Amino acid sequence: MRAAGEVLEQLRRADVLRQLALSDSGFLFDPRSGQSYSLNPSAVEALEMFRLGLSVRQAAEELAKNYATSAEQAESCLESFIQQMGRYLS
Repeated sequence: MRAAGEVLEQLRRADVLRQLALSDSGFLFDPRSGQSYSLNPSAVEALEMFRLGLSVRQAAEELAKNYATSAEQAESCLESFIQQMGRYLS
């Protein structure tokens, strides 16, 4: 399994993150595949941070502030989220 940072960079290089259509309510549409997904509020925030170029660690620190958890726990969750994105969006 590739590291989450590598998966995130691959998605960025392929311009996948920018192409996704994301509503405020968490509805995500991938126009390349026609697939749609439902994201929870923290995943919406994370995806928006990744689109802005934040690293996994930077996003984890921001989410930790917003959700009263540790940066380490947030980073672990983000790594799982990124791996899922890599499976479904690559």
